[in-house]
Amino acid sequence: MRFVLLSCLAVMISLELRGQDNTIIIKAGYGSFAMKDMKKLQDSFMEETTLPYKVTTSFPSFLTFELQFTTELNEDLVIGAQLAYKSTGGRMHYGDYSGETYVNQELGAFSVGFHISGYLSKEEKYAVPIFMNVDAVFTDLKIKSGLRLGDHQETDQLKFSSLGISFEPGVGYRRYFSRFVLGFDVGYEINVNGKLNFSEDDEAYLSDDENNPLKAQWSGFRLKLGTGFRF
Repeated sequence: MRFVLLSCLAVMISLELRGQDNTIIIKAGYGSFAMKDMKKLQDSFMEETTLPYKVTTSFPSFLTFELQFTTELNEDLVIGAQLAYKSTGGRMHYGDYSGETYVNQELGAFSVGFHISGYLSKEEKYAVPIFMNVDAVFTDLKIKSGLRLGDHQETDQLKFSSLGISFEPGVGYRRYFSRFVLGFDVGYEINVNGKLNFSEDDEAYLSDDENNPLKAQWSGFRLKLGTGFRF
C-alpha cells in the first residue's frame, strides 16, 4: 500500500517537472459493486430478527467520480495519478400503522493511485488508450438503525473503516478539440479489501457468526465519461 501512495506522489512530482504534454480530466461514471459480504450481512440479519423486514436496497450500481492527471512520457506511454470516490448502500425496512424500523448500510470509498496507459491507436484528433489504474482504497461503512413508535424515536450508528487495493484494467477513447478533450473509459475494477475495523476499537472488526471478517467488495464494471484540458 505504501508503494501505491509513494508511486502516486512520484507521478505528481513528475507532472510538475515536465510542465508539458499534460492532461487534467474530470470523469463521472457508473459502477457495479459485488458486495457479497454486505449482502450476506443483510441475509443474516433477516434470518435472526423476528420482525418481517424487507430488503428495499441491496448495494445497487451507482455513480462514481474521478479526477485524473496524466503526462506523456513519449508517443507510446502515458503515466498519471488519480483521485476517485464511489458509494452504494443497503437498506432493510419494516413499517405498519404503529410505526417503522430500519437498518441502513451506507458505504463510501475514497481512492488515490497511479495510472499507466499505451495506445491501441492514436491520430491528431483522437486516441484509443488501453490502461491500468492501481489505487489504495479507503472505505467507510456506517450501519444506521432506527425505530419509531408513535411519537417515540430511537436511532443508533456504528462506524467501520478498511484499507484495500484495487486494479482496474480497461480501454478508452479520446477526442481532441485543440486543447480540450472529451472521452470515455470502460474497465473492470478488481478490489482486494481489508477487514472493516470498528471505529471505537481497533481490535474489533465486522464478522459473521463464525468470526470470519466481512469485507466491502468494490469489484465490478466501470463506465466513465470525461472532459478535460491539455497543457
